[in-house]
Amino acid sequence: LDRLGFGPFSEITYEKPDYMAVQSDDVDLFFDQEVKGWIEKNSCKWGENHFPEQEAIPQDLDDFILVIGQMLNDEVVNHQALGGYAHLLWGVIEEARRVSSKPIVVKMHPKQAKESPGIHQRVVEGIEKMKLDNVHIFSGYSSIHQFLPQASCVITANSGSGYEAMMHDVPIISFGHPEYHWETFDLRKRCEMSQALDTDSWYSTERTRKFLYWYMKEYCFYDYTSAVKRVRYLLSQESDQ
Repeated sequence: LDRLGFGPFSEITYEKPDYMAVQSDDVDLFFDQEVKGWIEKNSCKWGENHFPEQEAIPQDLDDFILVIGQMLNDEVVNHQALGGYAHLLWGVIEEARRVSSKPIVVKMHPKQAKESPGIHQRVVEGIEKMKLDNVHIFSGYSSIHQFLPQASCVITANSGSGYEAMMHDVPIISFGHPEYHWETFDLRKRCEMSQALDTDSWYSTERTRKFLYWYMKEYCFYDYTSAVKRVRYLLSQESDQ
């Protein structure tokens, strides 16, 4: 629940929350227990082990740039953006390939091929037409958790999979101004890609972990108690207007 909206159109997208105020001991315990459990159970927003399929990733494919594809008919890449998501996706892949020698893994949204095969095929064909070397496309109904341990960084517009990337301490390059852009490289121009891929110059595990803790424990709600807390907060904010 949010006063403004959701995803890249929410209150915390525009007003930076005070997530650095959370206690480091609480964050460490959160990662040691809850986050570890989510990874082990292959959890996502749809539940535990929702994507049981394991795609065949070559053993020598490691330390790669992971590009996360999103549903092209999803509101967060259409009505909450200026449009042209497919072209933006193709552009960041092409630019990453130009400035980096690392392998590029493109993980398409697991539901795109099942629910919109025609759209899915056009996106894949757009990548293939660029004839870029060392670019690998995965389109299976599989979990993002399978790919993140070997990824050096993630590039995404505003996918919710960014939160899974945070669980694995993988730096995120975002180009769709998501809620969590505060702890990503906020990519606004293709010419910034080289700087973005230099993750040692800007990424902080501490800050990112604190954001994830704050988001999951203070902002989101997941049971009756946390829902009541969230509603009361929103009502208090309205009364202050």
